[in-house]
Amino acid sequence: LDAAVDNVISFDRFDEALMKQLHSIFTKHGVSVIRNITTSKNAQLEGGISTPKTRSSSPKHGKVDPDNTPHIGGNTWAGGTGGSDTAGLGGRGGPYRLDAGHPVHQISDEMKAEVSEEAQARARQMAKDALDEKLKELDLGEHDWERYNSLRESVALQIEQLKV
Repeated sequence: LDAAVDNVISFDRFDEALMKQLHSIFTKHGVSVIRNITTSKNAQLEGGISTPKTRSSSPKHGKVDPDNTPHIGGNTWAGGTGGSDTAGLGGRGGPYRLDAGHPVHQISDEMKAEVSEEAQARARQMAKDALDEKLKELDLGEHDWERYNSLRESVALQIEQLKV
């Protein structure tokens, strides 16, 4: 059975969102034939390890790069990866996650642990303020936000499929 299912879905292994959905469906019906849902495509999207060039000190949004150039390991640009203090992915001390569509360079957990409690508190407050501002801009309340998250969660796999 394993070989037959592997043969049927072999082409789909490059679609991580679909593989997660198939895994969920097979598991729901008591079939556990999909052992590895990671793909070689994911390996290509991984940016690798980053060692930030600066210490983490004070969270900020960061500058917006009009050319959307990938920025790695710094603390200047919004949407960068593996850096310090700015909104981005894979870094430390930033106020919130901001995906600019680039491969993510990840810093170590040890480096993340170096961020002071004060900086973490400022980052959390900035994230809350940014969310409050966005909800106000959209004329949404806290209940609306919770409802949105609940609805979005139920279609998250399909959203991921559309991104690919």
